[in-house]
Amino acid sequence: MAEELTNPLTSLLKKKYGIAAPSNVLRFTEKDTLFTAWRKTAQFIYKNGEWSDQDYLDAIMSTYEPGTYKKAYAVGKEGDKDFFGVGESENIERIKKVVAHDTKDKATPADLKLYKVKFENSRDQYFVIDPTNHLTSKHNASYHFTNDPGLGSWKLGNANLTIGYAKLKADVLAEFDKNKDYSPEEKAKIRPVIEKKLQLLENPEFRKYNRFYFEMEEYGNWTHDEFIAKTQPDPHHASDKDSDKYRIYVQNTKLGTVTHTIREADYQEARKSNLALKFLHDYLADTYNLVIEQHFERDLDKQTHARAWEQKKQINKETRAMMDKTQLKQYFKAVELDNDVDLDLYKQLSPEMMRLLKIMPAGDQKPILRLRKLGNYKAKGMYVPSKNTLVVDFRRPGEIYQNMADGTGTAGYTSFVHEYGHYLDRHLTADDKPLSIQPEFRKILQAYQRNFDAKTKGTPLEKHAGYFKTPTEVFARAFEVYTKQAGLKSNLIADSYHSLEYRCIDLPIYQDLKAYFDKLPGFENLAKNLNQDLSVVKEQTQPKEPTKTSERQSESDTAESKADTQEKPAEKPAAQRESGQGKAEETIKPQEKFLPSDARQNSAELADYQELKKFAVDILDKWTQTPERLEKLIDATGSRLLENNPNRVIEFDQWQTKRLPRLVSEQNLQMMEVDPAKYKAASIRGFEALPLHKWQSSELYDLDALLNQADHSGPDYKQLQKLEKMASEKEYNRMAANVLSQKLEQSGIPDPDDQTLKPVVRMVAHITRHELNDALTEGKQEPFKFTPAERELLKKTPAEKLKGLYLSSTKSTQTFYNQIAKPKQQELAPTRSFAKPKRKER
Repeated sequence: MAEELTNPLTSLLKKKYGIAAPSNVLRFTEKDTLFTAWRKTAQFIYKNGEWSDQDYLDAIMSTYEPGTYKKAYAVGKEGDKDFFGVGESENIERIKKVVAHDTKDKATPADLKLYKVKFENSRDQYFVIDPTNHLTSKHNASYHFTNDPGLGSWKLGNANLTIGYAKLKADVLAEFDKNKDYSPEEKAKIRPVIEKKLQLLENPEFRKYNRFYFEMEEYGNWTHDEFIAKTQPDPHHASDKDSDKYRIYVQNTKLGTVTHTIREADYQEARKSNLALKFLHDYLADTYNLVIEQHFERDLDKQTHARAWEQKKQINKETRAMMDKTQLKQYFKAVELDNDVDLDLYKQLSPEMMRLLKIMPAGDQKPILRLRKLGNYKAKGMYVPSKNTLVVDFRRPGEIYQNMADGTGTAGYTSFVHEYGHYLDRHLTADDKPLSIQPEFRKILQAYQRNFDAKTKGTPLEKHAGYFKTPTEVFARAFEVYTKQAGLKSNLIADSYHSLEYRCIDLPIYQDLKAYFDKLPGFENLAKNLNQDLSVVKEQTQPKEPTKTSERQSESDTAESKADTQEKPAEKPAAQRESGQGKAEETIKPQEKFLPSDARQNSAELADYQELKKFAVDILDKWTQTPERLEKLIDATGSRLLENNPNRVIEFDQWQTKRLPRLVSEQNLQMMEVDPAKYKAASIRGFEALPLHKWQSSELYDLDALLNQADHSGPDYKQLQKLEKMASEKEYNRMAANVLSQKLEQSGIPDPDDQTLKPVVRMVAHITRHELNDALTEGKQEPFKFTPAERELLKKTPAEKLKGLYLSSTKSTQTFYNQIAKPKQQELAPTRSFAKPKRKER
């Protein structure tokens, strides 16, 4: 009872099946059919429950069609006289001996339970249950004595299957009746089919007929319009009165064409059968995920014993004072700091946590936040549902990982977003069921579980599949990906997601999870609100002077980390328009080039990632050699501000136009089944990162050209529109020039004409304002030009510092872009910025 009070999933299993706390886990394999998986589930239910005689009575009655029986009683129970005559005891013993023999004597007559069922319009029947479950394939079979027909017949049942199937049947039909995916008319047609399938699943004889009764027909998945479109009238029945009810379907196979005759009635039956089978498959998947989720949470409760979650009595005075005055209590029921928590680190990160929590959706109950060491749990963070507690190991990497230098590994506080995802899974809504095991998340969960099985086979991760495939873990990982792909930069989320368990989230899954999260309550504008760097101190508005090459991190010149924009996707067209509305933008037209493009553009050698990195650095060096070249590059930057620096510079070298084309990768086109070879669209070789994948060399195509050339009524155009929408969703709406001008003055960007500032600060401000005008207004502005004074100064400046000026100004533009283009939020900013630990150079 205590566990039911703390774990709603245990209560849910009790309500559905009458099982209290499963001691084992339900396991399916890839070899399981619907029949074998159904049987496993029935056995699992029986094994984890305690069953009364009434449970057996109810189970027996469920095996007969409603209305055909009166009552059933066990032998020796009260009321037996109404069912069993005085002379029946000898017959009962005779039947029990025969049934015991059917178990190959693994059960004795004394082990067996015998019941009697009275029918309205036919003879009574005995029902014999074997509690030892050794009737095997004879389950559900009926027998009688041929030499003594007056004795009547008896039906056999293994105890585990009789109870398990009955509990499943009752719950399946209850769930179907609650289902809102079907209209009342559809339910009336599908429910009898489900009931028939359930009868077949309970009969061992039908296991060998799996193909005929439990597998879907291809044409049963078609809508009626698709059925008519994919078939044609059968010429052999052209003269029949009901000729319209006979169709043929020509199927192309490797061996040639195969013609199938499909009657309208056959299609209707296949359609109902497929819908019934789909419901049963989904039901089984939901049950499996409910069980493993409950088992996961139960194990977590065992690990996190009560004393570990009690507030410690001996807390340092300084730590206690910090706990008492923390403003995080606005979002948490309680905040506990361990004595080992670095208070200076906490002072730096807690304001950033406040900024993040102001954006994040809140749940129906405030959680508890505990910051402490988690060494015994081998985790950087954890969420304990039964205690509604987020726990984060608030230490730097060197303090967590033994024998590693500080700055190596991942800091514990980067797990915060993941753990908050667990919290939202349980508390975003007041439903007893976590979001991760509700039907709306089912498609994402099942796709991820399939990918995980396929991608981890033969790897060390395969041994931990149970943990990684747990619904709440999949949900938390999906939430991390959603926030990361939205553009969030923070010390409270990991920098990269290249590990295998995250690479199982491919592009189709990402598209589904993005659509899913966007529709959740409180998520309406979350993706746009997350598109910012929360670790940046917003009050620090003056751009920094570019540092010397020797002072910058060695990664700053590589293609992977130019101006920290590697996580950002390509942006929308300069002219805002809704996907699918209006005419696609004109393709970028060739024009006279300022400098010849690099001869290596689109060469085979750039397919090598390392060669592409060198090429990107060379191109950046090329366009930052002189003030005149730098002007041209700056003039094009605003049009594709959220493109990563290497791709932007490479495409500028190729097109050398003020408005650069939007890019789409060959990989994404393949995912959408669009063949770019059908179109005359220009391309470049650049960097691509599918959600959570490492950066790789890829062919990037001009999306505007593809949209312009594709047939607007064809499938390619619709798929390209989806890609366009994905690339556009992170952009903010453009605004009138006078509105932007006012926002620029209020933003804190230094005045380029302020002679009290250093020349380099004024130049960065000059570039930032120009690029923001390009990025946020529709109007055309004059080409970017340095002032005469700036030009004279830059002529004396080494090329390396010109490159630094470009990278610093671009980063400044991106920072103010996020600040200006969205409504300003009140936030508690830290007094100084917090730098993330350095990572190993790749």
